[in-house]
Amino acid sequence: MLFSTTRSQAFPSTVPERQWHHRPILPEFGQLKQLHVLDLSNNNITGTIPDSISGMQNLEILELSRNQLHGPIPRSLNSLSFLSKFSAAHNNLSGEIPDGVQFSSFPISSFEGNPGLCGGPTPPCNRSSAVGSSPPPASPSKMGRRAMLG
Repeated sequence: MLFSTTRSQAFPSTVPERQWHHRPILPEFGQLKQLHVLDLSNNNITGTIPDSISGMQNLEILELSRNQLHGPIPRSLNSLSFLSKFSAAHNNLSGEIPDGVQFSSFPISSFEGNPGLCGGPTPPCNRSSAVGSSPPPASPSKMGRRAMLG
């Protein structure tokens, strides 16, 4: 279910679950600057989390769980200073979890079901497996042993 509201309750709306079946999150959501709650869970939403979400300056709750989102969690979401609850559990997200104050306070359950995520409350990122890195060169003594045994 999508539920959005402002603190004054002047703009409540609900949209049934699966309303956006296999559609992306619209970048225009970032223009909803007075929105306090955005719940897009259980909608089979595809695509990535748009950077424009960071334009929702008063957002307190962002619920994106149980969709088909992929890619990283945008670092721009660190600018959401009122964000007190976040969940992107059970998607296909990957990369390092932003290291902002809010993201370090969210429980691991906010990120579970995304085996490609690392950092924050999840296991640390493996820097040696980063794209473009190569294994360290073998030491001369190990190279000599290989030559003798090989």
